[in-house]
Amino acid sequence: METEGKIDGIEIKQTKKGNDYWVFTIAGKQWNCFDQDIAKEFKLGDFVRLRYEKDGKYYNMKEMKKAVTTEKAGVQNDNVIHVDLQEIIDLMKQILTQLASM
Repeated sequence: METEGKIDGIEIKQTKKGNDYWVFTIAGKQWNCFDQDIAKEFKLGDFVRLRYEKDGKYYNMKEMKKAVTTEKAGVQNDNVIHVDLQEIIDLMKQILTQLASM
C-alpha cells in the first residue's frame, strides 16, 4: 500500500528487546520504521511518498521517498505532485542526449 504527505513528527522509540525504531507522523497518521537508513534520510517538513504494510494494528514502513511539492515557504498547501525525482533526472538525460546528437 502507498500514501504520501508531510512529515509532521519523528520519534525514536525502542522495542521490548531494546532495538531502536522510528515513528513518523505523516498527514496525521503514525508509521513505524525499523530501517535506520530510511529513518536518517528524512527530517520534519519533508513531503514524502511511502510504501507500507499493515501488521496487526501497526503500519510498518517499507520504503519512503521524497516527493516534489508545490508548497511555498510560509503557505499551508498540501498539494503534492506525483513524480519520482529519479524519473525527472532520467528524462533530462534523454533530452540532453537527443540534443547533443542534433
